Amino acid sequence: MNTIIKVASAICIATLLLVGCSSDKTNETTDAVNNTKAEESAEVNKPISTPIAEPVQEPAKEVEKEVKEEVKKEVKKAKKLSADESTALDYVTIYLNGTDIEKKKKFVQDKIYPDVQPLFQLAESSVTEENNRFNNPKVVESIPFESEDKKGHFVLISSEDSKGKNKEIIILTLDGKMAWGYTDSTKEDEKMAFDQARKQFK
Repeated sequence: MNTIIKVASAICIATLLLVGCSSDKTNETTDAVNNTKAEESAEVNKPISTPIAEPVQEPAKEVEKEVKEEVKKEVKKAKKLSADESTALDYVTIYLNGTDIEKKKKFVQDKIYPDVQPLFQLAESSVTEENNRFNNPKVVESIPFESEDKKGHFVLISSEDSKGKNKEIIILTLDGKMAWGYTDSTKEDEKMAFDQARKQFK
């Protein structure tokens, strides 16, 4: 009887040992699998950092920028208007385009050549219609003029008409004052005078 009890006890102990070992191994395997899944999940969820390429400036834009800078430099280098050129430009902006009657009268008195003042006084109190004005006038060129004891300049001024087309006027100055203006008129005699004066410029 004692022998049977001993054998049964031994079998029981062996069974417990086997179950325990198996349980431990199962736990180890389960832990290992769980750890592997956790690592894989972490790798999947790990944010991917993509390098951002620096913006490359296109050659055309770079060239355009350089051209604009050169133009600005040239504008700064541009020579100042001479006294005769300023008088010619003032004639266009104050007398022809201006709406201030008092300024127009003062310009005629101070800047118009004495011999022709009476002619310009006739229109000093009127205002030029907008569609006949010289928009954005600028001095293009001036060339010296000399006749007997009189000296002055022909001043070419370029502007735009009401439709944006090029519109020119040539001003003759004598002794520092405005003496006459030549426009590309529809009137034959005025057009001939303008064309003759225009030929002197480039």
